[in-house]
Amino acid sequence: MIADNRGDMKKLWRTFSAVSGTHPITPNSQPSSTSSLSAEDFFSVDKVAAVQADTGASKPDVMSTASEQLSSLVPLSVSEVQKLISHAANSQCFLDPAPT
Repeated sequence: MIADNRGDMKKLWRTFSAVSGTHPITPNSQPSSTSSLSAEDFFSVDKVAAVQADTGASKPDVMSTASEQLSSLVPLSVSEVQKLISHAANSQCFLDPAPT
């Protein structure tokens, strides 16, 4: 099943969950869709902890190496934004939220 779903991360994760016993596989099951998802709904400390528990992964030891802080933002003009977009690489992935 893992080899069959190698290119589809959603199916691969669902297969892994079924094999690990955390969630059963249901044919053609689709996740419930909600039109009002927030960033907190998508990425939360609870979800990360659940994935770590499901996979047996330990919490990584991450040390902060940043020496600079972003203290302010400067608005860009329309022409500056157009220039940045036009100079961006024209590469994309099916996972991109806003493909080029």
